[in-house]
Amino acid sequence: MLKKVAVVAGMVGALGIGTAQAGGAPCVAGPFADDGGSTTCNKAAEICEAKIGGLIAKAVGAVIKCHAKQEAAAFSTANGKPKTFDEETCESTAITAFTTAAQAAQTKAAGACSCVQVTTIAGLIGSVLDGSNSLAFCEGSTAIDPSGDDTGTFDPTDATGSKAMQKVGGCISKLVKGWEKCHATFAKGVLGGKLQTNDPGNTDEICEGDGDNSNPKGAIEQFNACLGKLTGVPACVTANVPSILGLTKTQLDGANGLVYCASPSGAFVQ
Repeated sequence: MLKKVAVVAGMVGALGIGTAQAGGAPCVAGPFADDGGSTTCNKAAEICEAKIGGLIAKAVGAVIKCHAKQEAAAFSTANGKPKTFDEETCESTAITAFTTAAQAAQTKAAGACSCVQVTTIAGLIGSVLDGSNSLAFCEGSTAIDPSGDDTGTFDPTDATGSKAMQKVGGCISKLVKGWEKCHATFAKGVLGGKLQTNDPGNTDEICEGDGDNSNPKGAIEQFNACLGKLTGVPACVTANVPSILGLTKTQLDGANGLVYCASPSGAFVQ
């Protein structure tokens, strides 16, 4: 009888179902407050999901760099110094790298996070960033990619503005990285019994920040600080900051369920 109890206990522990974690409290998984997705008590799934979240941020940063190089080449060409840059190949390479690494993480987790929709996420990274590129590259009326799928313009007479817009991309990358880290930190906190999903004082929203500097380390505050260090930022970029923040929240919170999708109990993987 004792042997059977030990076996059952071992199975429950492996699945992470309501078990006491290092902090002594049981894991009680549930929804991400107002975000899509759910936390889980399956440690392998949580680790895998957090890993893929980090890979998303890395891929976003890589694609944004592709756009910055594309604008730099277009600006140079417009000023009599022809320069070519294959943005599509650059972007494809970044997204393929994400897909490969994410699928490797799923394999390593032995199916614990097979629910993560890697292909769908890869498609969103490209389409969303291409379509919203004009939020950062918005000065002037010369198209960066006149015959392609990337939005955005620049002013051939403003070298300072051109360089500033390229650096804005770095701030956006930092914002996305911080946002994804907030989701991962929250999920890990719930797994360890340190956070409860139904406690309004302990949600990932606090980590994401609200822009009023009440949380200097918040993702939004760090983004604002990054922008504040830049010089020569075109007025249109400043005007687009609310849209940049809104799009980030809509996409990363709204699509969070594509990443954090494992069963809350850990008893099965959806």
